[in-house]
Amino acid sequence: MAWAIITGIFELIAALRLRQAIQGEFWLALAGVVSIILGIVLFLEPAAGMVVIGTIVGIYAILFGILLLALGFWLRGMA
Repeated sequence: MAWAIITGIFELIAALRLRQAIQGEFWLALAGVVSIILGIVLFLEPAAGMVVIGTIVGIYAILFGILLLALGFWLRGMA
């Protein structure tokens, strides 16, 4: 729970700092928001079964991976 929220906060901070250096920091900020939402969902539903938590974490991992791939392709296109 806490790791997702903390990771999301640091991703938002990184996106704000990268705003001055690159364009397309939106993808990193969006990944941060997804991380924070996951942390909140896990915090609000602690009694959820392990299958549900595994599914939520799996969906998060897929979304997070897609967003980071989009950021990578965006940065690659800048070079």
